[in-house]
Amino acid sequence: MNGLSWVVLALIALALLGLEMLVPFTVFLWMGVGAALAAVASYLGYGWGAQVLMFLVGASGSLATWYLHRGRRRERGDVSRPDRVLQGLRGTAVGDIAPVGRVRVADGSWAARSRAATAIRDGEAIIVIGHDGATLIVDRPEPARTEGAS
Repeated sequence: MNGLSWVVLALIALALLGLEMLVPFTVFLWMGVGAALAAVASYLGYGWGAQVLMFLVGASGSLATWYLHRGRRRERGDVSRPDRVLQGLRGTAVGDIAPVGRVRVADGSWAARSRAATAIRDGEAIIVIGHDGATLIVDRPEPARTEGAS
């Protein structure tokens, strides 16, 4: 025999991709893509060696593509993680922070605590320096340095 029939490989690919929709993690997707490429190799008349090679190329290539895409998506930040998205941003105190209060940062209002328990007055500028759970740790921004200042 010259390898599996392309019809059998196509059915295997469809079954694997169908399983992918039923499970909460991505594991069958890579094998499904590999089986689909092996089906193409079989349809074109290639034997076992080419079918296995196409399966491996398809599975590893789709896995690598997913992994690279996942990394880029993670760089954009996760709005449910204030430490990743809000750190370094500037905002305004909403009411006095003495040492706990609220701040407006980006398009939201957050619970905040001043660093070193210093009081920050209502309306003063703040900068997010960290977080403790969902509470932002804030401080007054450093004054801007001017050229030629001693």
